[in-house]
Amino acid sequence: MGLMGWSTTAMAARYQHITRTIRSDVAQRVGGLIWGVVPDK
Repeated sequence: MGLMGWSTTAMAARYQHITRTIRSDVAQRVGGLIWGVVPDK
């Protein structure tokens, strides 16, 4: 919450929704950073 500047958990909950597409893209990118695999585009 401190990183994003949210002062309450209610504010954090309001902005925490992400789509499946975004979640999948982030998972591939993080996986590439951890295991050195470049995601297919």
